[in-house]
Amino acid sequence: MDTLKIKPIAEIDLLGSHPAMDFVNTVHSRFKDGNSDYLQSFADLVAWHQRIGLITATTGRQLLTSARSQPEQAEAILKFSIEVRELLYRIFLSVIQNKPQIKADVDQLNQTVSNLRCCQQLVLAGQGMKFEWHIDTARLETMLGPVVESAVELLTSPRLNHVKECPAPHGCGWLFLDTSRNGSRHWCSMKYCGNLAKVRKHRQKAH
Repeated sequence: MDTLKIKPIAEIDLLGSHPAMDFVNTVHSRFKDGNSDYLQSFADLVAWHQRIGLITATTGRQLLTSARSQPEQAEAILKFSIEVRELLYRIFLSVIQNKPQIKADVDQLNQTVSNLRCCQQLVLAGQGMKFEWHIDTARLETMLGPVVESAVELLTSPRLNHVKECPAPHGCGWLFLDTSRNGSRHWCSMKYCGNLAKVRKHRQKAH
């Protein structure tokens, strides 16, 4: 995404049209060497979850307080979160490229889901009940529950066929869920990569 400057994570563009896609897109570009990672600290991870609406501001403050009392754990959860992000990227990219899934990746996702599911609770919902995520601010990894669940829901949904990649060589490699009526979305955004490709194409014709 050449026309974008590296921004604080609270200001990055949310172009994935889905929480899992926006999580995967917390890097500046997938195609360029020396990519800038927007997840530089545990505070960045909290800020992104608040920005996307997966945790409240109150929960965010509690997580940061807990992280300050266990900095090594916070650093470990940041590293784990990036590993989960890259795992989801590989899995979704395999779908886009119509390649077989790597069993080790599927096993890792299953293990991650299994570890986080303990933080789901049944709560009353009208005349029935539903599962709801309980973010345990003393267990920092539980923050990842909602975004991992959103990824699993997409992977098991017919909408999976609408997941696309902002293409090389002019795109950034960000993933997005194409929610356009006719399924014709090609770029993460026409404002950025789409416009850049148009400009380069025009320059090539001019020469």
